[in-house]
Amino acid sequence: DWKVLSIFCVFAPRLSTSRSKYRVSSRSSWQQASKSNKIKKKLHLTSFFVSRYKDIKMEAVLAGLGAALGFAALHAANDFVFKPQDLGCLCPPLGAVAVLLFSMPAAPASQPKAVIGGHIIAGIVSYAIVELGIPYGELAAVATTITLMSALGVTHPPAGAYAFLFVNKGMKPIGIFAPGLAGALVLIAVQQVFLKVKLILLAGKVKGAAEKLKKK
Repeated sequence: DWKVLSIFCVFAPRLSTSRSKYRVSSRSSWQQASKSNKIKKKLHLTSFFVSRYKDIKMEAVLAGLGAALGFAALHAANDFVFKPQDLGCLCPPLGAVAVLLFSMPAAPASQPKAVIGGHIIAGIVSYAIVELGIPYGELAAVATTITLMSALGVTHPPAGAYAFLFVNKGMKPIGIFAPGLAGALVLIAVQQVFLKVKLILLAGKVKGAAEKLKKK
């Protein structure tokens, strides 16, 4: 019995030491694994936000470029098409139209139906108010335009501004078409072409990225 006890006394410390070493090594490996996972997560989040920032920055640049092209087309149409007819297609509300069309193309107020419908309603309502000589015409024109646009599902905020401008300037019947609706039609045409070109370029970019992944 004393021999067994002596053997146990010799080997017991060694066993406890090996167990403690195993625990320390397992803890250190677990800590290293958790650290590497945290680093991977941080890198993933960083790359996500960087790529997202680049996408937002590019969208902002493209929106500005689209608006510039839209107003270049407006000026060209105004000088070479409308001026010879003693008409125009430039007015302040078209700045807001360009913001909607090129910065928020998916918004309900940016759809061609809303842009065209809103300007038609604003023109007709405003002309009627001018002809009838209704007092506080700007108030009546804007309020009636908003009501009709909402009822018909073609709400377009710049059309309210055009209704105010129409009555304030006392425009003639041609004001129903020009400059508001005519200018809006030019901007819509440019926007539709711009969006198609943008989609073609995006499709090419996605295709290129897919081919790179296949090669890897």
